[in-house]
Amino acid sequence: MKKIQTICVCGGGTMGKGIAQVVARAGFTTILFELNLRVLQLAREELEVTLQSLVDKGKLGSAEKQRITGLISYTADARNCRADLIIEAIIEDPGAKTKLFNQLAEFNEPATIFATNTSSLSITSLAEKTDDPGRVIGLHFFNPASLMKLVEVVAVPQTRPAGRNSSCGVRLPRRHDRSLCHAGTSPVVRDGGMSVTSPPAP
Repeated sequence: MKKIQTICVCGGGTMGKGIAQVVARAGFTTILFELNLRVLQLAREELEVTLQSLVDKGKLGSAEKQRITGLISYTADARNCRADLIIEAIIEDPGAKTKLFNQLAEFNEPATIFATNTSSLSITSLAEKTDDPGRVIGLHFFNPASLMKLVEVVAVPQTRPAGRNSSCGVRLPRRHDRSLCHAGTSPVVRDGGMSVTSPPAP
């Protein structure tokens, strides 16, 4: 089982920058990838404002803020997206998601896991259209990602054991005090009074 050390988050919108904040705060080297340079710059600025706000409220120390900031790098170049785990949080367009995965597969090792944050598309269908369906999983953070302590992990029929059991699906949320819902066979998962409907994985 490959140890997850570097995570690339694709998409600099609300969800993408929220996930980047979560994984960096959990101690992972984090790459935030966004093609639109203006959106990328806004994500950087807004993350700085968010972290400083936590410092001002006494919820985060200054040293911790600097540690988190130092773990995040920003890029608009797909060639810089080399990681152990890639989480896409781009537009809900299956063609765009599979194109991204196949593009990034060219720059990454065979053991790299590709996770989609989708909550509405069939992860099985997405996996089928990638060059290596066995390393695709669903990793659904709830919005806002920085506040919602719930992550849904979806393994589809094609997912290899490394993807099902990897630390990306277990240690990532738990390192940041998060609850897990493993989906794929049960239509509804309940956690702490919250009802979560699983994505249409099969």
